[in-house]
Amino acid sequence: MTRLIVGLLLLGSGSVALADDDPEPRKPAEAELKKLQGTWEVVKAVLDGRDDSKKLKESGAHAVIKGKEFTFVEGKGSKDFMSFTLDTKKKPARMELTAQPETVKAIYKIEKDVLMIAFNEGKEYPKGFDKSGGLLVLKRRAAKK
Repeated sequence: MTRLIVGLLLLGSGSVALADDDPEPRKPAEAELKKLQGTWEVVKAVLDGRDDSKKLKESGAHAVIKGKEFTFVEGKGSKDFMSFTLDTKKKPARMELTAQPETVKAIYKIEKDVLMIAFNEGKEYPKGFDKSGGLLVLKRRAAKK
């Protein structure tokens, strides 16, 4: 019995020593939120069938996600600030972007360093990434060395 207790104590102390300083969040929404953090460059931007990708890329347009704040920067000084919520239980995952008084309903997916957001400004979530009012494809900006 004493050996069992000593063994459990040693096992317990070993797991504490191996603990990570920044543990992965346990809840799926928290883990997803952590993946979204950072600066994202515009790869593609389509609104109501009009492709604005070239214009936005040339202006240096990008998005910054910090916490639950989504900032879209276009050109010099033009910034749109929005808060957002995630629903990771739905497939595809959902995002609601809010800039009072408007709320934009979106679906999103992350594949490696690419974030794809399809959105509608109406009451409905998009049905897919090719059947939406708008599409924004972003690539994570590499960290500065």
